[in-house]
Amino acid sequence: MTATSNQTGAGPVAIIGAGGHARELCLYLLNLGVDVRCFVDRTRGDNASVVAGRPVIGEDELDLEWPLVNGIGLPHPRSRVVAALGVDLHWQSIAAVGASSAFAVANIPGLVLAPGAIVTDSVSIGSHVHFNLKSSASHDCVVGDFSTLAPGATLCGEVTVGQRTLIGANAVVLPGVRIGSDAVVGAGTVVMSDVEDGQTVVGNPGRVIHR
Repeated sequence: MTATSNQTGAGPVAIIGAGGHARELCLYLLNLGVDVRCFVDRTRGDNASVVAGRPVIGEDELDLEWPLVNGIGLPHPRSRVVAALGVDLHWQSIAAVGASSAFAVANIPGLVLAPGAIVTDSVSIGSHVHFNLKSSASHDCVVGDFSTLAPGATLCGEVTVGQRTLIGANAVVLPGVRIGSDAVVGAGTVVMSDVEDGQTVVGNPGRVIHR
């Protein structure tokens, strides 16, 4: 799939998803002065037809020319939704009020920086990465496509995170550590050594509980 990206500012946009994370993104967009036209949810028949004052439409009603924001909170569902749409789309990036970045957010399709998120110098970030509230990546970090930093998660300098990986709330990854793809770092975990693909680590110091 080829996707274009623009930082939000000239709406209106549609938000993919209609859950809690999508509603939060709606607030960030409204605070930026962006017009949110609707939410898009494939399970619309089982949910409310209006969320946060906006209509919820099915995927079959989606106009592929609309600017889109990816409102799916978890890495794997977010990745599956993007793959399922399977066409050229206009994915928008968000740098919410209160977020700080050392690079041009608009260059990365689907990137979300929530309020309080901080990304510093020489950080490389893939597409559809979400930095939640007060999460951060310090100098020379690399974060792969579709990964998520939950609220308060911290990547110290020179950390590498693979694709579709979840860094839990208030977790800390120490400098130079490499975390593989499809991994999970539990909330509050302190990661002191490398984590392989598909592993789950928890605790302080972090230990593997699932491979």
